Amino acid sequence: VQQSSFQSLYAALAALCGFAMLVHQMAERMAGQRKAREEAARAQRAGGA
Repeated sequence: VQQSSFQSLYAALAALCGFAMLVHQMAERMAGQRKAREEAARAQRAGGA
């Protein structure tokens, strides 16, 4: 019984780790898009001025 509970705990931990990595990747991608958008706006402003 103890071993099965340990296995379920390990499975939950692995799922949590996978979910955290997925969220981290999504956050990094969103931050990269925002940064690129800001740089494009800055270049446009510099070109207009």
